[in-house]
Formats: sequence, structure tokens, C-alpha cells
Amino acid sequence: MTNKKAKVLIVDDDKMVGEDLSDDLSMSGKYEPLIADSGNKAIEEYESNRDLGLVILDTDLGPVEKGWQVYDRLREAGYQGPALARSGRDETPEWKTRSVQFLSKTAKREELGKVVNSLIENYAQ
Repeated sequence: MTNKKAKVLIVDDDKMVGEDLSDDLSMSGKYEPLIADSGNKAIEEYESNRDLGLVILDTDLGPVEKGWQVYDRLREAGYQGPALARSGRDETPEWKTRSVQFLSKTAKREELGKVVNSLIENYAQ
């Protein structure tokens, strides 16, 4: 029996935020984080890692790209797994209509861990 780590794609244009989240996920020992700083890089990561367990998306990726747009592109590319939207702002209707779980970037590490675990475990069932 192997303890394969779930791959989690972090899509955030802020390098520090992406790396901090990656470090938090790595410390748990359960996840293999991958980081993309744009929609194009997210698609590239997905193409190389079709077995993603979760995608975590920033709501605003630079001045033009929105996280929900990247989510739609990932779905069009074939991604069928769970997603989590994160922002320092309030949840927007685009996430609700896509049934994507939303969590504030100010959420505590423990809360983030619980949400990530729940999304991955519930999807795997």
C-alpha cells in the first residue's frame, strides 16, 4: 500500500503567497504542491499533471485575468476535480455559480487544512 501525496495546483500571481501556501501544504506531508502564476501556466501544469487532487485559485490574477476564468479553462481542458477560491475580498457571484468553495486568504492555517482535506477526501469518494 502506498501513501501517494495528492497533487495540489496553487494558482496565484503573488509569488510569496503561492510559496507560503505551498510550504503550508508540504508541511502536512499529505500534499505535493505545484505553483502557477497565470492561467497559461496553470493549464501547462494541468497538462503535465492530469492527476491533480485539487486546484486552489486566487480570485484576481494580475490586472486582466480572473481566477474563475482560469477555472473555466481548466474545466475545458478536462480537469474534473475540486477547486477552492481564495481572496482577501468577499466572494463573488462567479464562484457561487460554479459551485466552487471560497475561503478568505486571512483564514487560519488550520481552517485551510480542514477545507483542503475535505475537498480532496470528498471528491475521492
